[in-house]
This record gives sequence, C-alpha cells and structure tokens, in this order.
Amino acid sequence: MRSRFRVWILLFCGIPIILMIFGFSMVWNQHQKLRTYQPVAAIIMGTDVKKHVSHDKDGTSVTYEPIITYRYEAANQSHQSSDVFPLSLSQSRGWAQRVVANYRSGSHATAYVNPADPSKAFLIPHRAYFPYIFTQFPMLFLLVGFQILSYRSPGSNDRRPPQQRATGEFVLRPVKSIRGRAVGALVLTIAWLGVGGASAGHYFLFADQPYEMLAFIAAPIYAGVGFVPVGMLIYNVLVLRDLDEPTVMTDTDRFLLGQPFTLLFEQRVRTAMKITSVKAKLVCQRTMRTRSGKKTTYATDACYETSQTLVDNQSLEPGQPISAMTQFTPPAEQSATSPRKPIVYPYYDWELRIHVEMPGRPDYHGTFAITVESLS
Repeated sequence: MRSRFRVWILLFCGIPIILMIFGFSMVWNQHQKLRTYQPVAAIIMGTDVKKHVSHDKDGTSVTYEPIITYRYEAANQSHQSSDVFPLSLSQSRGWAQRVVANYRSGSHATAYVNPADPSKAFLIPHRAYFPYIFTQFPMLFLLVGFQILSYRSPGSNDRRPPQQRATGEFVLRPVKSIRGRAVGALVLTIAWLGVGGASAGHYFLFADQPYEMLAFIAAPIYAGVGFVPVGMLIYNVLVLRDLDEPTVMTDTDRFLLGQPFTLLFEQRVRTAMKITSVKAKLVCQRTMRTRSGKKTTYATDACYETSQTLVDNQSLEPGQPISAMTQFTPPAEQSATSPRKPIVYPYYDWELRIHVEMPGRPDYHGTFAITVESLS
C-alpha cells in the first residue's frame, strides 16, 4: 500500500512539477525570441499545410501546421527558414489555412532573426498561450496531490503514547491541528494564485491584442478552480477565529478491547456563540485489499462505530470552555489496532472523532488516533 501511495505522490506531485518546469522554459524561450530577435526583410518562397496525426488510447487526433518558407539576408549571408512562429504551433486545418493565406510566393514580408545566430528566424511575432497552459494546469494535479498527502495510509497514524499531565490525564495528539490545516491551505493558495497570477499576468502584459481565445477560456477556469484552496483556507481561518485548538484527554494511556476508558474534551471559544452540539465517535477503520489478476484494489470502511453527544445547545461567552466527559468501550469482539509492520490485510486503525457544530459558523472536525490492544 505504501509503495502504491508513493507512486500516487509521484504522479500527482513529481510529474506536474516537471511539466511546470517544461512550461516555464517554453514561456521563457518564446519571450526571449520575441524580445531579442531583430526584424529583417524577407521574401516568401512558398506555403503549405502539414498534417500531424497522433495515436493514443483515446483514439486518433489530427492537427495542422502552417508551413511558410521564406528567404532573408542577415550577416551578409542569405538564409532560408520555414519557422512561422517563435514556437511550433499546430491547430485546426481552417486555422492553418488562414495563416498561410496571408502569404503568397514572391511577396515581401518581415522576418525576425536571432542576432547571435542568423540561421534562426521566425516570421510571425505571435505570443501563443499554450505554453502558459503547461505552467497552470499541472497545479490541478498538485491540488489532488495535496489531498492525497492528507490521506492517512494504513500504518501512518501517530503511535506515540499520549502525554500525561501533572493532574494525571493523558492528552491525545490530533491527526492534524486546525492551525496545521490552515497553514497547508495557505501554502496551496499562495502557490496557486502565485503561479496562475504570474503566468496569466505575463501573457496579458506582453501579448499583443487581440488576445487568443484560449487565454479567455483557460485563465477563468484556472481562477475558478482556485476557489477550492481559497475556500479551504477561509474555512479553517474562520474555525480558528471561533475556537482554540481542542484538548482531548483520557484517563489511561492504554486502550484495551472490552475495557472502558473515560474521554475528556475541552475547547475554549473565542467569541460569544451557541454550540448546537458536540459529538464524539469511537471508530474502527478496516482497510481491505483485493487482488484480481494484475489489478489490486483497496477499500476502507468503518467496521465499528459508536457515537455520543457530549454537549447539546449550550451558549458560551468569549474565553469560556466547551467542557464534557464521556466513556467509551472498544467491544471485545472487535479487532485490535494492527501492527505498523508488517502491514497485513485486513488492516485495523482505531480513532476518536470530535465534531463541534455551531449554527451559522463552520464546524470543527478533529481526529485523534489511538492504539487499541487485545486484552490477552
């Protein structure tokens, strides 16, 4: 499972970063050509439309590239080129035909030549948007990768024993704190807006009008998807505005099947509010692995779950704590927490979940992993 997990991280984090580097290199290459190549007189030698056919698992795709051959003089030498744009572009047949229709054999035109290497030139100083796509849309995969990193694979729960207070209670560690979730969402939001803003901003700042239709389609889509990390950030910031980090404690640092333990919950509120409810769940998660030929699938479900309401309709003033206590008993007939290594399926993880519901405010959801042992 962990090796497969690492493969997913590579697919959704490593490969997108490589694509983004490739995209930024194309953007820079195009920008440098448009900025540094010098105009010279050219004569059109001929035109053509080249067909490109590619095959993949989804079928066959066909694109067309405009070919315009031209001759020009540079550095006291005659040169010939067929590069039309700063970057090679191919789209629909109609688009390619419209491009070559503007040039006839024997007509005069302006080419743009590399002063450091006069053999390199292009004919039309057009800034294409497609390189910017390679800088923006790999971020979609990074967003998915961020969610995968939030997923806890079997055996990844913190197995350190709870910390004991001077008063005797044992404090459980949250799987992820409110602040940790907010910081993660902030980093993703900055990365998302930074990459998208720099990429689209660069295009609209330097490209000549009329802008490509692709820019008016892709940029708003990218901005729209950006509401996902922004929404995650706002949600967690609002939770932090209303609540402190919770303190979840137990009366024991060993959890045994068939033996009760006491759960104590405290969470200070920062503003005057009404608490609709505070619920605690004891959950045993089971991860199953199924193999069919070369295909392996994993499925996780709750094989045991019990819930208790700790608080119901309570009004609090700023600085007051939500405070509650209850008792849970992991059933003796259930399975204990599986060993971290080796991972054997079915794999069992136990955890406590806290849900604080507040009307008109974002709810708090917290997960606290525990290790449940067999009594024998």
